[in-house]
Amino acid sequence: MQILEVAEGVILSRPDSFNMNQIVTSGQCFRWDEINKNVWRGIAFDTLLEIELLDDNLYLFKCTKEAFYSLWYDYFDFERDYEQIKRSVSGDSFLEKAVVVGDGIRILRQDPFEMLITFIISQCSNIPKIKTNVNILCQKLGAYVEDKHGKDGYYLFPTPKALAENPELIASCGVGYRDKYIVNAARKVLTGELNLDHLRTVSREEAFDALISLYGVGRKVANCVLLFGLQHFDGFPIDLWIKKVLDKHYQGLFDTSRYNGYRGVIQQYMFYYGRTLGASYFE
Repeated sequence: MQILEVAEGVILSRPDSFNMNQIVTSGQCFRWDEINKNVWRGIAFDTLLEIELLDDNLYLFKCTKEAFYSLWYDYFDFERDYEQIKRSVSGDSFLEKAVVVGDGIRILRQDPFEMLITFIISQCSNIPKIKTNVNILCQKLGAYVEDKHGKDGYYLFPTPKALAENPELIASCGVGYRDKYIVNAARKVLTGELNLDHLRTVSREEAFDALISLYGVGRKVANCVLLFGLQHFDGFPIDLWIKKVLDKHYQGLFDTSRYNGYRGVIQQYMFYYGRTLGASYFE
């Protein structure tokens, strides 16, 4: 990957395993949108970013070089060798196809509180509805930021305090029965009873136990938070799509030990390819 600073921002030339469309449709993030053809706008860690695909495998990050290295380089997990991970699936015919179809997927390193609330909302839902619910939540309870370039402003993700103190507003965001789970989780974080930053530093098992002890948080939600928010890359969330894949291609048995240290990346390839194949494929 080559990085070049230009007047408009930072250009990434030939980044390995990087496809914005695949990343933002892979079910791990819900605040990125394609606002024009090949132009994506997203908000992470209270910061707005636009990314434009200029040409085949040539991306413009509309930010300073300092911002790219201080935030976005880590956010997009550019340090990790995804090509090596893809080579490790050799001999597994399903995964060999999956890594070709999802060649540009990366695991985003996202804010743990946002991931906790987002994946609580995700229960028994689908990606378009999750995005809608999250956006409404931000509009009603998040701070509004004016865009310094004169474009449309944006809403920050609500703070634990905002969510903990406004259960009625949360209930009006279309999240259904999950409103009580959101309030409870926010209050645990606000009081310090749940320290998400600390959960980054402990074992995956200890972090999992802490998350699953929360009201309304099950195994799938906990594993998603571990993977996408706490960077425990051995999380292997099993949702409807993953279950379909495991049942059809692995008779319900899949030995994840082969992929110790990056099981979550393998899960993302499975998830993306499963959704690409579509429900009719699994009938």
